[in-house]
Amino acid sequence: MRRHFIAILAFLLIGLSAYSQLVSSATVIHAGLLIDGTGSEPSEEMSIIVHDGLIRSIETGFITPGPEDEYIDLGGYTIIPGLMDMHVHLASEYSSKSYLERISLNEADYAIRAVVNAKKTLLAGFTTVRNLGDSNLVTISLRNSIEEGLVDGPRIYSSGKTIATSGG
Repeated sequence: MRRHFIAILAFLLIGLSAYSQLVSSATVIHAGLLIDGTGSEPSEEMSIIVHDGLIRSIETGFITPGPEDEYIDLGGYTIIPGLMDMHVHLASEYSSKSYLERISLNEADYAIRAVVNAKKTLLAGFTTVRNLGDSNLVTISLRNSIEEGLVDGPRIYSSGKTIATSGG
């Protein structure tokens, strides 16, 4: 009987050990002020718990992170939901050089600029964008690379190739 008990205990311990390796640590964010985007009043001293890149819960007060958790102290800041921009062109930037760049840059140049602009857009707080066109489907490839985790950027809804009047 004692052997059975020891065997069961050993299997339980092995199972718990394997389970603990599957459970990922969380990121705990303390927010001084949280605007949740629902229209309700802003909430002070809130904790946001993130697992695997997704918000899993929002708790009242500053909770104590676990020993394996990442902790981000934004207690002196206001947190808002990610912003959305519904008219972007990530592969290009209009400036005084735009017309010259149409003949001096190639598709690889535009692809690199799109990666840089996607990162800037994300860092500015825009988590979703609607890209209204580019040549050679650059932002379709960028969107796929972001979804695969190869580069950082916002969620992209892309129209594909630009539709415009001829000559304009």
